Amino acid sequence: MINKMGQLSTVIEKVDQYAGSKYPPLDLYILIPCVTENDRVRSIVGNESEGISNKFLKSIAEVAKYEMDNGLASQLERKFLCQVTIVCLTDDVDHDEKIELGRQKVNLYLTVHMETGLACVTLVFPDTPLSVTHLLDQMSRDEILIEEQNETINLLDWISTKYGLRRMGLSRSFTNLSSRVDVEDLMYLLANEVNGSRMIEYKLIGRSLKEAAENNIAQFDLSEVYVNECSVVQIYKDYKKLYEDRIYDQALTLFIMEIILLQDVAVSRVNERVSNELNRKSDISLKVIEELNLNFAKTMFLWNLNHFKYSATRAVVSSFVNGLKIHEQIEIYRTNKEFLEDLINVYTARRTNRMSFFLNIVILFLTLSQVLPIYYDISKKVVEGSVTPFDIGFGMVSLFIVCSLLFFSRVFLLQKKE
Repeated sequence: MINKMGQLSTVIEKVDQYAGSKYPPLDLYILIPCVTENDRVRSIVGNESEGISNKFLKSIAEVAKYEMDNGLASQLERKFLCQVTIVCLTDDVDHDEKIELGRQKVNLYLTVHMETGLACVTLVFPDTPLSVTHLLDQMSRDEILIEEQNETINLLDWISTKYGLRRMGLSRSFTNLSSRVDVEDLMYLLANEVNGSRMIEYKLIGRSLKEAAENNIAQFDLSEVYVNECSVVQIYKDYKKLYEDRIYDQALTLFIMEIILLQDVAVSRVNERVSNELNRKSDISLKVIEELNLNFAKTMFLWNLNHFKYSATRAVVSSFVNGLKIHEQIEIYRTNKEFLEDLINVYTARRTNRMSFFLNIVILFLTLSQVLPIYYDISKKVVEGSVTPFDIGFGMVSLFIVCSLLFFSRVFLLQKKE
């Protein structure tokens, strides 16, 4: 059983013990890249979006239309799915030892490109009272939990069962801070690890992580922006009091992260397919490569930075792609695809050898069927004493052809064994 901690006031007190108090007021977004497992997502109408949900969807749509060409922006559909209660826990290894740090109702939104089945589910934690690094740690371990009918269940399992959305790729976080924090505390947000864990006493000191926490990649004076492999942190100079007034300021970063997560889904899906094909024991045909190339080609619109109208936005997208290491997935795809092509070449050579052997047998049979009647006629003439020099020469040529075919067939069999 999870050890519950009571009312929210008690929770906030307890959070102080686990570094929750190290961070100023903030908004947290967790984005989960998904692929649609079936056509069920097409039937998702989405719940009636009003108030804050409507403003959230409208803000991202407006930013998308402003920053990107309308043809592409209009291909992405966004829906308010539902509201769920997230359960925040300590990072103890033994589930029975975990302490509940609190709960928060959050909205779930879906962004989907229907033609390709690429999707992204966004969880929104406005003004979260929970320990942000514990939430991020749960995201890293694929252990985001929700309360459903008085039970605690895994969110990834739930969205797969309820909506047919399967996580594909790495989940990422977007944290919006109201003021600066120490570099050390920022490193934990970028690493998505618990700051002040009960499980470990040592601290993060990685050079690359520290460099990320000191490298402000912002292109606008609205905020400072820091990026690491699975996280983006934005620190605002003017953090508006009400969340509904902050949404539009956060919408551009959210939209860019949507695009990048859809990129991750696209390349992760094709990597999964290539990996599955490499693990198959049966023959693989060139048709597989054709299908992979065709399916991946349908997602190429996501990689074209020229779809973004402004150079500053393109610079942000490029920095995010590099910081979130999407290109590493592309390199994995290229490497796996080369292996797959080599394997297909081997299978193709084997099939060619089998076909050549079969054709050789057929040719030999046909040749013998033509030569044997000739030898029969010559033998008959020998018995009758009417054989001519021409008959003998013709018989010798036929014998040479048969011997040659037998010889080359033997050589082919030896090469096949090798």
